[in-house]
Amino acid sequence: MVSFRNLFEFVAVLEINELSKVIISIISTLRQVQVAIFFTSMAASILLIK
Repeated sequence: MVSFRNLFEFVAVLEINELSKVIISIISTLRQVQVAIFFTSMAASILLIK
């Protein structure tokens, strides 16, 4: 019973690690998208001003 519980906790920790990796990758992707949108809006405003 104790070994089963330890195994369950080990699996839970693994799932939490995988979930945190996925969340970190999603956050970095969103940040890259924000930077791309920011640069395109800057370029568009510069072109519109000229």
